[in-house]
Amino acid sequence: MQSSAGIKRFGNHENAFGFLRLFFASLVIVSHTPELVDGNRNRELLTRFFGTISFGELAVDAFFLISGYLILGSYLKLPKVWPYLSKRIARLYPAFIVASFLSFALVAPLSGGSAALAHLTTWIKSVVWMALLQPPVVPGSFVGSSVPVLNDAMWTIAYEFRCYLLVLALGLMGAFRYPRVIVALAVGCLALYQIIPSTFWQGGWGVHHIDAVLGNPGPSRRLTGIYLMGCVFFLYRDSIKFTREAVAIAAIVLFGSLFIPWAAEPAVATFGAYIIFAVAQGKVGVLNRINNRNDISYGVYLYAWPIEQLLMWYWPGLPLLALGLLTFAIACGCGWLSWLYVERPVMRLLRQPDNPRRTDGAAVIYSGALGQS
Repeated sequence: MQSSAGIKRFGNHENAFGFLRLFFASLVIVSHTPELVDGNRNRELLTRFFGTISFGELAVDAFFLISGYLILGSYLKLPKVWPYLSKRIARLYPAFIVASFLSFALVAPLSGGSAALAHLTTWIKSVVWMALLQPPVVPGSFVGSSVPVLNDAMWTIAYEFRCYLLVLALGLMGAFRYPRVIVALAVGCLALYQIIPSTFWQGGWGVHHIDAVLGNPGPSRRLTGIYLMGCVFFLYRDSIKFTREAVAIAAIVLFGSLFIPWAAEPAVATFGAYIIFAVAQGKVGVLNRINNRNDISYGVYLYAWPIEQLLMWYWPGLPLLALGLLTFAIACGCGWLSWLYVERPVMRLLRQPDNPRRTDGAAVIYSGALGQS
């Protein structure tokens, strides 16, 4: 298995990035299901086994690794400011705005937040929050539930967009001509995340407006470091060789590292990344056909949280397995509709004139997890 210099994401392609995105979106649901029921991670499977990381956190890291790889490839293919920004905005904002509006107009009234919607200030703040790619907030929603939050899974999207801007800034400075600089930045961010203690702000529109604009320092260090590691793998794509033996060794080292709190994140960023890109570019025909031409993973991520909240709100006695499977099935339907009527039409407007059959929308990630993900 050898990496390819020209990675295509949408349309017909011979890689498993689409499968991986949908797989990791499903892991977010696996993680959230017990967390939303209990309000904690006592029954979160990966946390119980390793004691360091949840499936949600693992999925977030994987999404950012993949996105860093693909977004940098997209930028270097056409390193111009407006074409790059227009594609990034079009890929993130339309589906996010639609999902946010549905959370305000549909999910909030169904979950007890209708009184707050009668106030003009709520709508004004909501519009500002959408512009900043912040999770929707409607006071009174899901009051009394274990996690009374409307759609907190959206919190990573603003961090994703800031990473887009970072790629553009580094590109304009010519930093990608010096891959070792990017390695140093990635390692530095991850080291600072481990060294400097930080708390994570979980949404709302109280006194933390600066976090809505710049991001919370803790998650910023972690996710930026992970994202830059994805960029590193792209920059060294012609030097990195993927073999079954190396993948097996990486899996063993990753498994052992996940038991160690300080080693878990760096191991995912390196050994985990190696495994992810080996799978993505391997010649596994079945995987390469899953979520290939039509990528529903973004929509699955955007809608899974409110769907699961509503299921628990109206059917509180659902077993965990049934709750998770129902959430995944309905979220896939919403993701399909989002792809057909929001994401794909917008991307078609941005087709390159020299390749009218191609829609270039490099990966965008969207994961979410409770609290520290």
